[in-house]
Amino acid sequence: MIKCKSVLFVLLIQILIVNSVAHAQNNALAFDGTNDKILVPSSNLNGYTVITIEAWVHPHSFNPLAGDDYISNVAGHQDASALLKIGDNDGSHIVDDDRPQFVIVTGNGVDKANATTQMIANNWYHIAGTYDGSNLKIYVNGNLEDTEPHTGTITTSETEIIFGGASANNRMFNGIMDEVRIWNTARTQTEIRQNMYKELTGSETGLVLYYNLNETSGTTADNAEGTASHDGTLTNMNGDEWLTSNAIFGPKNYLDFDGSSNYVDIPANTALDNTTFSIEFWMKMDDTPAAWDGFIDKGRYNGTQDWYFLAINGTLGAMFGVPGIGEIWFGINDNNWHHIAGTCDGSEAKVYLDGKLQGTITGTYSPSSNGIRIGYTLTPWYYLNGGIDDIRIWSDVRTATEIRENMCKNLTGTESNLEAYYTFDYDYSPGTTLADFTGNGHDGTLVNSPTWSSSTAYNTWLNTDDNSWTETTNWGLHTAPVSTDNVAIYDYTGGTPPTSSTADVQNLLVNDTFTLGGAVSISNNLILLNDLDLNGQTITLGSTGTLIEDSGYIFGATGQIQTSRTLNNIDEDVAGLGAKITTTADMGGTTIIRSHQPFGTSGIERYYQITPTTNTGLNATLVFNYRDAELNGNTESLLKLYKSSDGNTWVEQSSSTVNITDNTLTLTGLDGFSYWTASETGNESSLPVELTSFLVENTLEGVLCTWNTESEFENLGFILERRIKGDPSTQASSWTEIASYKTAEALMGKGTTSLPTNYKYIDKLVEPNITYEYRLADVAYDGVITYHATRTVTVEQKPLSSTIESFTVLPAYPNPFNPTTTITYGLDNNSKVEIQIYDISGK
Repeated sequence: MIKCKSVLFVLLIQILIVNSVAHAQNNALAFDGTNDKILVPSSNLNGYTVITIEAWVHPHSFNPLAGDDYISNVAGHQDASALLKIGDNDGSHIVDDDRPQFVIVTGNGVDKANATTQMIANNWYHIAGTYDGSNLKIYVNGNLEDTEPHTGTITTSETEIIFGGASANNRMFNGIMDEVRIWNTARTQTEIRQNMYKELTGSETGLVLYYNLNETSGTTADNAEGTASHDGTLTNMNGDEWLTSNAIFGPKNYLDFDGSSNYVDIPANTALDNTTFSIEFWMKMDDTPAAWDGFIDKGRYNGTQDWYFLAINGTLGAMFGVPGIGEIWFGINDNNWHHIAGTCDGSEAKVYLDGKLQGTITGTYSPSSNGIRIGYTLTPWYYLNGGIDDIRIWSDVRTATEIRENMCKNLTGTESNLEAYYTFDYDYSPGTTLADFTGNGHDGTLVNSPTWSSSTAYNTWLNTDDNSWTETTNWGLHTAPVSTDNVAIYDYTGGTPPTSSTADVQNLLVNDTFTLGGAVSISNNLILLNDLDLNGQTITLGSTGTLIEDSGYIFGATGQIQTSRTLNNIDEDVAGLGAKITTTADMGGTTIIRSHQPFGTSGIERYYQITPTTNTGLNATLVFNYRDAELNGNTESLLKLYKSSDGNTWVEQSSSTVNITDNTLTLTGLDGFSYWTASETGNESSLPVELTSFLVENTLEGVLCTWNTESEFENLGFILERRIKGDPSTQASSWTEIASYKTAEALMGKGTTSLPTNYKYIDKLVEPNITYEYRLADVAYDGVITYHATRTVTVEQKPLSSTIESFTVLPAYPNPFNPTTTITYGLDNNSKVEIQIYDISGK
């Protein structure tokens, strides 16, 4: 009989991403390979006629001396009943010390199921062993690798179960373990695949013991099945061996096609011949295709056309084709990983790139009975030079939201209308099967050995207890996001959402609340399935990037989202920011900024700053989008657009029209663009100080600063600042306050008024031949300071002094006079003069 004391699991694989079930904090446990183990007292499998043992393992090394690394060992070392292990040592020789094995011991003896997968150190694997009373089987990464006939009932006198190894003969596991499960049923391959990429609830039928190993400290491994007496005890361990796990996150593997001969063949099946269907997958091209390389092709390869995805000859572009409907072309633009989805309802086809709709076309589609090829199309065969990952084939039309929600996470395989599901994650070996994880039997066959490679299709935040964006173990790829990454942040029932630092990514999908802690640059799409607070930060979308507000929206009292791109003859909502521009003119390089700070007390909580290179003669139309949540107390039906040249002086655009159904304001015939917000008609007085002019000029007395307001709202007064223009030391922080409403009555505001008001101030403390810049600010009752545009002036001469050293006055002539007289006086320099004239009585 096998002489073992514990039940061990080892699995190697870098796994795909979050599953469709919301996760709590996800950790795993590290074993040192010397004497670490988990002891489960008062537990045994005595009397079992069926059993399943499974776990994820990440071996650091293998044990060639002992031959066995026990992942799980049920019963004692002297009286084992069932175990999973790596390697085989029967006492006389060592065989395949890096291949998993499932061993069962009954009254009829010992049997072993031997896996064919040769494990690689420092990779995750899922291993499962099942016994149904007739056969024992072993699965690696959801793939059945061996079946051995056996009958009998498990018998043992041992009263404990051990995970991590048996100390006898140093048969200890060196690596990381996660998601250990024991069932009193023989799980089918479909059931194993459907649950291997997600955490369980603990209440599943047949689940006897379940250790998700999500603790963060301590020496107790909770039995999440719920029976407290079966909690495990960490033995010879300190309780600091817990670490972040990416076992059930990912991605893991993909198939790399060489562009010359290899592909995957999926046989024809009527279940795949649907008038209504959706196809999703991740792909990357390794070069610019020289031919019409095939991504996925149903029938076109044999001349009987059906739907297909092709790389376009000579360009980084692609197409989705459906016979009877047509082809939709779209640009990919680089050799990075991208998500592609195509849908068809029999009369309308759509294609999405990275979650964004690329095009729609209509016609009539009738399916044909063809198999599917992955990696080539047409005759002669045009092979893909690139990678494919995570293919889903549905018998329904997936909505845009459904596509976005699931593009960066694993499915269970049991989703409604999911006909075929290929994760590409189950094998590093030279096996020739591409497994269908739905259980529907649409397995594919690898032809001419495409290469299994580690996938970087997307990088998902793991629900850990650490919020650091830059900590590598917090991410599914075990690297912090880089500029080519497709990053996903999903909704969790526990754990800690991240606080981002300054980051640069390709696509960002947000389906959980998290904190922006730095500027973020996104070259492609920002997909919001959850609201995102700008938190004072700036999000910059690349020249092809798009904001996709699905079930989530941008908001925030501070911060902004922006993009810069060249606009010419356009009719589009640029970058999805919500400002649709229509014009036949060439606007040139244009920056569009969207923010959610309201202007005054009655501006809505959204504004745009649109700055084109060419900003006259545009004859443009602006459609300004808003949300009901941004109305800020305004009556929606009374909304009008307001325009400002500097973000401070706002003028109502009375000809703008509001559509309260579409949540839009439209204004036509625009000569140029600037700042835009919305408020109720007649609300100029509720917006900030409406400054109609601000001038500075050189005079004999000094620099005269004058400004006029059309209206004011809760205005305490003004502050005037000055600095020397061109002085390298005079940056933004070097402005000097030269006058304030606090000390100069002339700068006191009028509070709230709709009447025009004129202000002036003379700055006498200036020097000749120096150019000065002046800046004006108004201060509201709530203390908010709003700065207005700067003005520049060069002082031509020193201001005239108000003190005269000497003077002469000659007698008036004639005196008395009627009606005029002449008074002659002399000064030692040009000065302001005030002459007082008295009559004989002193008046």
